[in-house]
Amino acid sequence: MLVDVPLAHLDRPFDYLIPERLSESAVPGCRVRVRFAGQLTGGYLLNRAGVSEHPGRLTTLERVVSPEPVLTPEIAALAREVADRYAGTMADVLRLAIPPRHAAAEAAARPDPRTGPGTPGAGPLVTFARTGLSVNWSPHYHSLLELAEACDIPTRYSCRSGVCHTCVTGVITGTPAYTAPPLEQPPDGEVLICCAAPRDDLVLDL
Repeated sequence: MLVDVPLAHLDRPFDYLIPERLSESAVPGCRVRVRFAGQLTGGYLLNRAGVSEHPGRLTTLERVVSPEPVLTPEIAALAREVADRYAGTMADVLRLAIPPRHAAAEAAARPDPRTGPGTPGAGPLVTFARTGLSVNWSPHYHSLLELAEACDIPTRYSCRSGVCHTCVTGVITGTPAYTAPPLEQPPDGEVLICCAAPRDDLVLDL
């Protein structure tokens, strides 16, 4: 798996265990969601193998976003070459090389963002003002960023841990609460959605 993390020392493939329920849909080149450093993040399935050289216990693949193979071997090889040549990461290159939205192809595979894969959300109402979408918060999501991604809301992020401030977003009404303390608090009226959840009904400038 190629995990979407921007850190250079983590710019390499990682082995994950594909559960039986995802065996058919987890094809090389497809978009996936995996647990990485305690966070649910995106990535791509590069290839499949019968055995792993990883000596420890493998983390299980969370879900296949879409069985559509969007990362071909040719694109992967070119992205690796560009990243190496310009001292970037492959994940950074792929964010530009592959369009972030394949709504029609992924609709069947994406869980209802109002519920997630578990019970229906019954938490505070989160409204994305620019799109007009409102959904109830579900504890399945670990951050407002994860909820926005599930709703196919365009977002900007990099670290997912409250360090880089790339995901800073305006709060129109409501009160967010941080699930993990950010390195530095954003100004009043803004929130780092990568490490925050709604405390009450919330309207975001997204």
